[in-house]
Amino acid sequence: DTWRQIASNLYIPFSKKTRILEQFEGFLKRRKLPLTEFDQNSMPLYPESVRDIGSTQYVKQADVVMILFILSDLFSFTTKQKNYLFYEKRTLHKSSLSASIHALIGAEVGEEHKASHYFDVASHADLKNIYGNTDAGIHAASLGGVWQALINGFAGMRIRRGILSFSPRLPSTWKRVKFQFKFKGYVVSADVGQEKVTLSFSSKRKTDQLPVRIYRTLHTLKANKKLSVYKKRKKKVTYDTRGLY
Repeated sequence: DTWRQIASNLYIPFSKKTRILEQFEGFLKRRKLPLTEFDQNSMPLYPESVRDIGSTQYVKQADVVMILFILSDLFSFTTKQKNYLFYEKRTLHKSSLSASIHALIGAEVGEEHKASHYFDVASHADLKNIYGNTDAGIHAASLGGVWQALINGFAGMRIRRGILSFSPRLPSTWKRVKFQFKFKGYVVSADVGQEKVTLSFSSKRKTDQLPVRIYRTLHTLKANKKLSVYKKRKKKVTYDTRGLY
C-alpha cells in the first residue's frame, strides 16, 4: 500500500503534445546546442567550448532511451521514435553502456543506419579501445548490452506480458541470426532471417508447448517440432501504438 501511494504521487515530466519524456524536470528549458565535433569512430566529442555543461541539453548517456527498453510496454511506437531521435542528437555517449542501447532502440524504431553504427561501436568497445581504458579491464556490462542489442533489438526477441515474442528488424545487409536461450526451463533455438523466424525446443514430454507471438500473430510452439513463420508483405506498414505514453 505504501509503494502504491508513492507511485501514484510520482511526477512524470511527459508532454502529450510533443511526446517527449524529459530527462528531468526543467531539462527542456536548458540551452540547446548541436553536436558539431566527432572522433574517428563518429562518436561525439566533449564540447570544450562549453564551460557549464549542466546548463545545456547535453546528456552523458542513454537514460530516457534506456527506459524505452526496460519499460517497453508503457510506451507507444510514436513515443519511442520521437524520444530516440530527440535524445540521439543530444547524447555524448560518455559511458560504454550508451551505444548498445542506442543500437537496440534504433533498430526498434526503424533507424537502421544509426542502429548499425552504434552496434559497431559497442561491439568494438574493447577490440578498438574506443574508450581509451581497455588496459584497465574489458567493459563487461557493455558486452551484455551488445547481446541485448543483437537479440532484443535486431532479432526483436522480447517477453511481452509473459509471452515470448519476435518482431525482427535485421539490418538489410544481414541474412540471419541464429542463437539459443533458456525460457521457462526450456532451451529454445531461434533462427531469425529477413523474412522468416524458426523456433524449436526439445522435451521428453511430447505434449509440452509454448505460446509465442511472431510478427504480432500468436502461435503455438510444440516440443520437438520446428515452427516456421513467414513475414507477411503489406502495402502499408502499421505499428502497435499501445502504451500509457
